[in-house]
Amino acid sequence: MGSFQSSSAAPPPPTRPLSPKALKETHPTVEDSESHAPDYPRLAAMDVLQSPELVGLILPFQEGIYEDMVPFCRLTLPTLPDPDKLNDPDVDPDFAALHAVLSPWIARFGTSRLDKLFACQRHMHHIVLLHSIYYCVVDHVFYLYDNDLFFATYYPHIDLAAINGQARLLPFLDHIGCRGTMKAIDGAAQNGHLEVIQWLVANRLDGATERALDGAAAANHLAVVAFLDENRRDGATTAAMDLAATNGHLDMIRYLHTYRREGCTTKAMDGAAANGHLEVVQFLHECRPEGCTTRAMEQAATHGHLDVVVFLHDHRTEGCRVQAVDGAASHGHVDVVEWLLANRTEGLSTAAMDGAAANGHLAMVEWLHNHRNEGCTTKAINHAATNGHLEVVQWLAANRTEGCSGLALDGAATNGYLDIVQFLHTNYPALRASVQAMNGAARNGHLAVVQWWTEHRKEGCTTVAMDDAAENGHLEVVQYLHAHRTEGCTTKAMDGAAKNGHLDMLKYLDQNRHEGCTGQALFWAEEKEFRAMAKWLKAKNALEWSSDEQHSFRMCLRAKVAQRVSVVHDCVEQYKFLDFDFLMDGFLTGSSNECAFMNICKRLHACEISTTRNYASHRTDAPRQEPIQNISTMFYSDMFVPARFLEGSAAWQAVLILRKGKSHRLFFMPFGLGSMQCIAYRFVLTEMRVTLATMASQFDVELTENADLRYKFNGFKMAPVKFEIRLHRAVQKHPKE
Repeated sequence: MGSFQSSSAAPPPPTRPLSPKALKETHPTVEDSESHAPDYPRLAAMDVLQSPELVGLILPFQEGIYEDMVPFCRLTLPTLPDPDKLNDPDVDPDFAALHAVLSPWIARFGTSRLDKLFACQRHMHHIVLLHSIYYCVVDHVFYLYDNDLFFATYYPHIDLAAINGQARLLPFLDHIGCRGTMKAIDGAAQNGHLEVIQWLVANRLDGATERALDGAAAANHLAVVAFLDENRRDGATTAAMDLAATNGHLDMIRYLHTYRREGCTTKAMDGAAANGHLEVVQFLHECRPEGCTTRAMEQAATHGHLDVVVFLHDHRTEGCRVQAVDGAASHGHVDVVEWLLANRTEGLSTAAMDGAAANGHLAMVEWLHNHRNEGCTTKAINHAATNGHLEVVQWLAANRTEGCSGLALDGAATNGYLDIVQFLHTNYPALRASVQAMNGAARNGHLAVVQWWTEHRKEGCTTVAMDDAAENGHLEVVQYLHAHRTEGCTTKAMDGAAKNGHLDMLKYLDQNRHEGCTGQALFWAEEKEFRAMAKWLKAKNALEWSSDEQHSFRMCLRAKVAQRVSVVHDCVEQYKFLDFDFLMDGFLTGSSNECAFMNICKRLHACEISTTRNYASHRTDAPRQEPIQNISTMFYSDMFVPARFLEGSAAWQAVLILRKGKSHRLFFMPFGLGSMQCIAYRFVLTEMRVTLATMASQFDVELTENADLRYKFNGFKMAPVKFEIRLHRAVQKHPKE
């Protein structure tokens, strides 16, 4: 490289640095020091390198993320809070986690860096929008709207604002055409936002369901219940009083009893008794006819509510079963056990001492041993050992004869209770454990247990031990297993370590083991933004999957986990076709390539639905070769090769093996399951258009006398009542005519 020196003369030799005192004498002031600085000529290269404008233009083209935006890399779209779950927390956990990451950044930068954030991480458009609505970050909402970033998504924005009580935003969202559903009032009622409900009732026609009043009653929002009762006719269910009773809201129960007709079920008194709400139990007993079941006394006893147990015994006839004493004993309620055995005749079972031992209630175990003869089973020591209750294990071993099984050793070792492992080893020499003991100890990082087990036991372990220890980042355990055991590991060790970001583990395994990794390692490193790890793996020439293999693996993961996949499909403004993909729960896929048209998506006001681009994936120049190694691949492949589903193919044989010779019609759908069905749907519609176009070009079409074009909706599709046409061969005209 060239030098920035203005002369070709050799630089002077380095001199000894001056001491602080000498420096002060020779350079009395900063100004004086600067005045003696050498006068180097200013170079154009320096001007370029020091130009803030040019650096600002270059940076967006460099790979990487702004430092303040790194925490946003792994944020995903939150799911819409569900008011159907009547006992959910007031603040949705997904949004609370999102707020914890975003709020410090918003407080620091406001809207000043939103443009850079969206350019750097496109997925943050929707996340910031939803967060801003949920938490009423007005500046962000207006910024997004003014810059045409207020995308229409499958989230009903009115619902989102209403559920979290953002009454200030509702008029604006309503004015710009955001949609809402009945869940707006339902969710606002559940969370007690009376002002929001009043505005929605006065200005919107979305309506509500009976869950509005049910949810408000469950959460004890009496003012909301009164408003809905007086101003709405959406109704309620018995869940209103049932949940109010379970939660101990006596005033709410009295209101519902006085002004509503739905009543309750036996769940009301059962739930109130289980939670110890004696006054509620008394009111329901005196004023309601529904009564309760044996679960009332059983659950009251289990949770130690002796006063409720006594009341039910004195005033009700349902009684209880042995579960009452068993549950009370399992939770250590000696007083309840004594009372029930003195006043009831149901008795108890071995589950009483088993449960008391499992939960570490030694006093209860001793009482049962001294006063009852039901005894226990091997579950007593097994569960006590698994849960780490050494004193209980020692007492049972000294005073009972039931003993234990190998599960005691397995559980104690897995959870790292070395003292219990040693006690069982000494006092039960014939006890045999399984390989799950050391496998579990290694998986959970209990090095002391692994060391002791290797020296004193013969059961050993399997490759699962090192695989799981590596995946969970327990480097010392992996090092010990490598040095003292011969089982080794598999490629799952490095794959799992890569999945959880343990780069030091990868380096150790690479240097000391020979198993290597599969394409999963680099896949996880890139998927989870472990940049240093991905760079290291590429430098080591780690196996890299093709895009097809990565896509198939993602589909298998989604099918295996079976969770809601939050995907925003491309919205096309003024879409004129009727082949919509309804945005429901399912495995509809989306990628950065599929979002290429996102910038042209304006506000789509009637956004009950969202659409995807057309695909022609039934055609491929490189069909997947048989045999199919992964059975999930043929269901979730991004390619359509119908021949592989023919009888006798490798896929057919694989399914028969999995089904033990029994076929299933869903296994042989030509387009597979999951996301392929959506592609098949689009393909069929495309073929239908070709067919209709061919008919229109070759025939004259007219309706018959029986045709009825009135539309009817059967829950899944809308079609004419009766569609009959008559075709006449069209007369071909001469080209000159």
